[in-house]
Amino acid sequence: MALLEHSDRAVLDGLLALADLGEGDTEKAEFHFPAPGEPQGVGEIRLPGRRVLVAATAPGQEPPAPTREGADVLVVGGVAPASPDSPEVRRLSWERLDRWLAELSEQYDPDSRTGFLLRQFRAFLPEAGITYFPGFGPELLDAAPRAHRDLAAFFRLAEELFSLLQTGVAAGWPLLRTARAEDLLAGFCFRDYAGAGKDAANFVRIALNLEASELQIAVWLEPGGRAHQRLRTALAEGGKLADALRSLAPEPVLWLWSAEDDRKIPAAEVDASLAETVDWDAYTVAVQVSRPFAALAGEGLPDRIAQWVEELLRIMAPVLTDVLH
Repeated sequence: MALLEHSDRAVLDGLLALADLGEGDTEKAEFHFPAPGEPQGVGEIRLPGRRVLVAATAPGQEPPAPTREGADVLVVGGVAPASPDSPEVRRLSWERLDRWLAELSEQYDPDSRTGFLLRQFRAFLPEAGITYFPGFGPELLDAAPRAHRDLAAFFRLAEELFSLLQTGVAAGWPLLRTARAEDLLAGFCFRDYAGAGKDAANFVRIALNLEASELQIAVWLEPGGRAHQRLRTALAEGGKLADALRSLAPEPVLWLWSAEDDRKIPAAEVDASLAETVDWDAYTVAVQVSRPFAALAGEGLPDRIAQWVEELLRIMAPVLTDVLH
């Protein structure tokens, strides 16, 4: 009611037309909320020679029942009755009303009074629990089948790539884990490998991350292990390992992960203060190098990935003596 009262009368004209309530001299409209003599939650629009009672409620709830004596009735939202309404009752769904308001708001400057009120009213609807399914856009419906086919083709090629990697760079490493169905659905395809005969809690992950559009190669170390502690010591002391990581291109990140926290620190920002500011033993730690998908095009990809893995492992060798060989 406040929106109708304080906005341009074109809004009221449009609402009456949308609800098939005919026309009226809206310039002389009077607004009353609550409507005199009506149940709580019912408003009244008085036009010359007629009254329009307005009742609105959240989806799935029963709206208040106006008396309807000598008045047209507009009901917004609520549960549709089992039997047909009387001729003087018109109903609008919140979806239809909101879509109309969205189109109407495009006609007004956002800084104008009516433009502001329309945006404010529409923003209030979700806060009041008034939501609806927005529907599939035609472009999305057209694109979805093609996207599914393309994604299936991508994962088939990824399987072939990982098979080649297993017979090459990872030939001596037990395969620990592969991407689960829910991982693939999230666009994350990976394989985890451990050093031959070593603890499976420390592993190398090779992953294709569709969300980031990256190939990611990482060495993960479990907290409490000797390799985990040696990495902390090496990074805290600086020296050859820290310098080698900083010189690597693309730049690696130090990934600290726990159920409560998740942070990634570029290698260039890792220094001795890390040991003082981070509870190292609370995190599973990874050193990860990522390359954009654009770098994967062209010939000899399995061999190039093998070189990238070997490059990272060679730099990490001082802390991996009991993890990989």
